[in-house]
Amino acid sequence: MGGEAEKLISNLNRFIPSKVKENEGDLVLIDEAHRIGKTSNNQFTPREHRTDMPQIDQIIRFAKTSVFFIDDMQNIRSLEIGSVELIRETAKKFNCSIDEITLETQFRCMGSNNYLSWLESTLGYSQERLMLSKTEKFDFKIFDTPEDLYAVLLEKEKMGKKENPKKGNFARLVAGFCWPWSQELDEKGELVKDVKIGNFSMPWETHDKIKPPTGYAKWFEWAYKPEGIKQVGCIYTAQGFEFDYIGVIVGDDLIYNPEKSKLEADIKATSDPMLKRNKENFEKHVKNIYRVLMSRGMKGCYVYFTNKETEKYFKSRLEGFDVSHEKQPFKQLVEEFVKKTFRVPILGMAPCGNPFYAEENTEGYIDVNATKIKSGYNYFVLRASGDSMNLAGIEDGDLVLCRQQIKAYSGDRVVSLLGDNVTIKMYNKKGGRRILLPKSTNKSHMPITPEEGDTVQGVVQEIL
Repeated sequence: MGGEAEKLISNLNRFIPSKVKENEGDLVLIDEAHRIGKTSNNQFTPREHRTDMPQIDQIIRFAKTSVFFIDDMQNIRSLEIGSVELIRETAKKFNCSIDEITLETQFRCMGSNNYLSWLESTLGYSQERLMLSKTEKFDFKIFDTPEDLYAVLLEKEKMGKKENPKKGNFARLVAGFCWPWSQELDEKGELVKDVKIGNFSMPWETHDKIKPPTGYAKWFEWAYKPEGIKQVGCIYTAQGFEFDYIGVIVGDDLIYNPEKSKLEADIKATSDPMLKRNKENFEKHVKNIYRVLMSRGMKGCYVYFTNKETEKYFKSRLEGFDVSHEKQPFKQLVEEFVKKTFRVPILGMAPCGNPFYAEENTEGYIDVNATKIKSGYNYFVLRASGDSMNLAGIEDGDLVLCRQQIKAYSGDRVVSLLGDNVTIKMYNKKGGRRILLPKSTNKSHMPITPEEGDTVQGVVQEIL
């Protein structure tokens, strides 16, 4: 972002009274406000900057307007005391006017409020017993072994990289902090595989006291560097990030008590020294941790439970859950996925002003392999006519698989509706003007400038 932007971004320790004046700032934006602490003092704070003023008081005192983005259910440490109620009461103390806005949904979890409500209900945040629908658009699965879970994540990472080589975090595996975190390499100079479940073993993200061996990332790079897929992350490296698919190992720190018909936390199972400090809030923090981890996925969440009673409880909250597919070996699961097909319509040229996707314009259907279908999109197929795009890989008579979308970027091969005519061209935008470019050995084809009302109907994904 550049050196100038550094002045605008800070941690929460910047607002101590000895450094800033009251109302010195016009506006302060506090993200992850649940991380507000009791104090800004730490072991590195000089004596002249130490203060008894609570951190929340310092923040509100500093700015004329303070905006807090907060989720009380993301509080995971005893030293973090940020809450809606704390902010509200402190604002009243400073005679501030208060406006509260609830963000009703999010982009994670396919924007599914149903999944988030189900997850919170299942974890015990409410007494309401919700079932996860079989038609839920967010892909939630429970696996019998961590090996199968990890194998599916590797496949998702591989498929994601093929579609978008520049991105490096399509899938990640995380776990509850139920295994020790080694601070040294083993005798071979390799990371210790601390997370062990039967024959399964993987290393945590690299400890900050270790120089990562070749092929591994530092702990703070785990979430976004491609090497992160080879290590298990935890709440401290996953919180604040999102991935297409998240795999979660739920450890023995969260177990289902069938006698009490409720989930309980077991402090003896944790290896997290931070969580052990606050026995009173341990269960709340553990549930918050798994709520965060199980909502990091944009498209799906895959889970393995070390405690089988906990697994059975979660399965009981899935509508019509069928465990038969999970008994199959991973190879068979992949083979079945590869064999699966989707029925995609072949569209005509929208004559007489009919809507492009109208039934009248459907000439037939074609079965397309599931590996070619991206989650969250509708698809259609067009039969190419002419040679205006032969240098872009589209020949006369080709069947072209297209994702239905109205937004395009320069360099996309797009399907555009120009009046009643459909054309496939390269999309370009310069100085706010849209241009449709041919890419052909036939120089008679000319660029097209779309008129008002002309629209993009889809983006070419591949030739069938």
